[in-house]
Amino acid sequence: MPISEQFRDQDAPEWSWGDPSQVAIAQEPGTTTLTAEEPADASAEDAVVGRPWLDVLMGMVFFLIGQLIIGLLAVVVYLMVSGKPLMAAAKANPDTVAVTLIPVSLATIAMVIGWSFVGNRRPKTFLSWGFKPVDVLWGLGTVVISVVVGVVLAALFQVPPEESAQLNSALWPADISPTQALWAGLAIGILVPIAEEMVFRGMIQNALSRWFNHWVALPVTALIFALPHLPNFLFLQVSSAAMWSGIIQVAILGLVIGAILIKTGRLGGCILAHIFNNSMVVLTLVYTTFMA
Repeated sequence: MPISEQFRDQDAPEWSWGDPSQVAIAQEPGTTTLTAEEPADASAEDAVVGRPWLDVLMGMVFFLIGQLIIGLLAVVVYLMVSGKPLMAAAKANPDTVAVTLIPVSLATIAMVIGWSFVGNRRPKTFLSWGFKPVDVLWGLGTVVISVVVGVVLAALFQVPPEESAQLNSALWPADISPTQALWAGLAIGILVPIAEEMVFRGMIQNALSRWFNHWVALPVTALIFALPHLPNFLFLQVSSAAMWSGIIQVAILGLVIGAILIKTGRLGGCILAHIFNNSMVVLTLVYTTFMA
């Protein structure tokens, strides 16, 4: 069933902690009777109670807390333990990716899951969990689309190969060890996709679909998904052509993954699509670093 129908608002108060299947119906002045109300298209247990705008706001807050506060704390702890100077963490460093992205991703996942228990929400319905074998095909198809889009955009914007190498060096320094590569690959290829899909598709796009409709939720979420990647390009001081090519590619990837959510009504295909896409980058870097 469409997400906008499955995750529609109920009449119960946003912060009610009771059973959303029970609604008070007045029988006579001064008396009420609790009666189960059967939704037309979804059981009461599958309903999400809450304000969609609040889910959108909290999704952004969780992402920013993870990226800024948790990421900063992780770097501070890393510097204290390692005794390295600040610039060693700011520059391309084999430890930096894992040190920052693993705690950031785990903290973001924990915050989203915690929010899914607030009020009458339920983790299964709020995050629309579910994996099926067909999700593998969705993931592989996304990889093909992402590669084609990347090649086309690089040609259109005339992005030189050295720009791409500069972008990859920030994630994957040339002196990275196999152990460091393993932890960095886990962060980039698995944890980051899960955390971002839980926030952007699980919270934000689902909420926007309930608030407006799919065709508003899809492009808005793709834009929100792309914007946080902008500082990466600014920090690396790449050319404007490389920056816009990269941002557009991320936005298109967001559109494709968001369309999977609309088609399936589940996060399974979205998560696998994101994991496959990021893992393709990781495998390419592993090959060029250790095998080429």
